[in-house]
Amino acid sequence: AGLEVTGLDGGVSLESTLREQYPALILLGIMLPGEDGFAILKKLHTRTDAADIPVIMAITKGKEFDRVTGPNLGTDDHLSKPFGVMEMVFRCGQSCAAQV
Repeated sequence: AGLEVTGLDGGVSLESTLREQYPALILLGIMLPGEDGFAILKKLHTRTDAADIPVIMAITKGKEFDRVTGPNLGTDDHLSKPFGVMEMVFRCGQSCAAQV
């Protein structure tokens, strides 16, 4: 699909990566080693160098708390797990296009 992807293992890796790269999009899970995705999302929105990066959160299907917490914290979209690759690529493309 022409996407370049970098996989990270948590918030510390993201902080380090953001010092060197400016991603077009962040696909963020909730259950991560160390900090959870919601804590990472809050930190992202306090950074002036990362506040405008679109964030799609991968949530557990059926968990109402997850479906409303992400948007309340500023996610641009969400994917309900399990999701297919085609849906993920489509949503990533939509979120990136909206930022142009």
